[in-house]
Amino acid sequence: PSKSMENYAENLVGLRKRMQQLLALVSEYEWISDLHVVEFFRLQWWEKIPSLWRGALLDLREADLNRLPYGFTKDSWPESLKLFVRSCNEQGLQRTPPSWVVEGKTLPISCCEELCLGMSPKKKHEVSHLAGVVRCVCETTGCTAVVDWGSGLGYLGECLWRVDGLRVWSVEGRGERVEGAERRSRDIQRRHKRNNV
Repeated sequence: PSKSMENYAENLVGLRKRMQQLLALVSEYEWISDLHVVEFFRLQWWEKIPSLWRGALLDLREADLNRLPYGFTKDSWPESLKLFVRSCNEQGLQRTPPSWVVEGKTLPISCCEELCLGMSPKKKHEVSHLAGVVRCVCETTGCTAVVDWGSGLGYLGECLWRVDGLRVWSVEGRGERVEGAERRSRDIQRRHKRNNV
């Protein structure tokens, strides 16, 4: 086999291993991954966090809380909390933004009204800016396909596909969101046909 085929096979094996590690992490801590910040107080999520974790987290200064995504832990913490923070840090994406992000070279993607179906103004802002970042990464790397992990109702994927022509694989674990995304996509398609006839 050619060297490029060997590299391709190695990359696939590495990607598979990484995906298995990510799935194991999300599965083990599903009770956290399903937590929505806006529901934190309304649904009393704080009470669902193990009491030993709550005590350790309540003792942190704001500066230390901000260091959690970078793997910050304290020796006095329960082992389960240290393991969680360490696992999230190991499986997380690179946290140092590339130079093209720092230099402001990404431009938001303008979505037409059809694509904004069901989006709040905040969601429109998020989707257009994140789509701009994805576009920039794809242009920089020559990538023509993306995976939208936790795609929800498909706002980002629909934008990337319809505006930039990227192939998008949407991964969503909740059936009701998948059904909502499919329904939304059909509605957009009907509106598009109606407006372009």
